[in-house]
Amino acid sequence: MKLWNFTALLALLALAACSKEDISDTDPVAVASIRTQDVPPAVVSGWERAVWSVKDSAEYRVSFDRRQVGALTADILESGAVLVWIRNVPSVNGEVISKPLLMPFHVLPEGVHPAYDEKWYFTPQPALLDIEFRTNKYLYVPSAATVASSQAEFRYFIIPPETLDRMGLNRITVLQLPYQRLLYALGINE
Repeated sequence: MKLWNFTALLALLALAACSKEDISDTDPVAVASIRTQDVPPAVVSGWERAVWSVKDSAEYRVSFDRRQVGALTADILESGAVLVWIRNVPSVNGEVISKPLLMPFHVLPEGVHPAYDEKWYFTPQPALLDIEFRTNKYLYVPSAATVASSQAEFRYFIIPPETLDRMGLNRITVLQLPYQRLLYALGINE
């Protein structure tokens, strides 16, 4: 009985001596949020509305908004990550999708040939970020889902390679994080 009490006492002392920091966390996002200290900060915009311009691009009608983003450098384009999220986007049935969606993505209207798709995407280059919405210009029929919406809001994340490294992520794995987990990993509270 004394041996059992002594063993139980040792186990209890060992558990009591461990702090929360000593316990390995298997959640990469929780670990990532700790690792973001003392690294170059990510640049995160607020939710912004676009001012649309229209251009002709081969077989497509493209609405675009060009942003001046000084933090968008060649190094970030080569080794870091640029993510753009969009919300308040019209769906094919006229409803507004308010949940943030990671760009790029396509909207394929039901019962319509796949050549007639709408694509939301972005084109980054040093110091510039173009937010773009493309439709097939020959099959184009104006509707709530085929016109770049003035209600659509964008939020961009520019993450330096050092920040990705400290977060334990790379250019591919950061794309797999849902919106709320990305905010958490970057230490952004909303």
